[in-house]
Amino acid sequence: MFGLFKPKDHRAEMKKDFESMVRQIRAVDPMKQAMVGRGIAMAQDSFEKKYTKASFQAAPMSERTAFMDHIKQMEVAINKQAGPIAICSIGYGLFNRWLAAAAMSDNELLQQFQADLTYFKKLAESLAGQQAAV
Repeated sequence: MFGLFKPKDHRAEMKKDFESMVRQIRAVDPMKQAMVGRGIAMAQDSFEKKYTKASFQAAPMSERTAFMDHIKQMEVAINKQAGPIAICSIGYGLFNRWLAAAAMSDNELLQQFQADLTYFKKLAESLAGQQAAV
């Protein structure tokens, strides 16, 4: 998954892919961006029930890959749903890229990816709070 054993060329490709996705997401309306953030939050919740970043990085590669496959399966399942919930699948995809960076112990990519994930999650929380107040 994500060619974890081709560090240099694959790293640049993964970074470019992530940045392209983020640019496209930031170009859509805030509600759709918030749905992506909701997907990120759901994927992260699933991760945090089982791992910390450190425990994930310490796990055998086969276990890390299996968990990334699980997140990918969730992404696909959510994408098949009708309506706006399908947009959440994009958040799963972004989170899975963060997992790949964690699996490679690439702290630079982790920081970059985390900043964007946090942006979308906070947007989701903010819009959810505004809707709850209405």
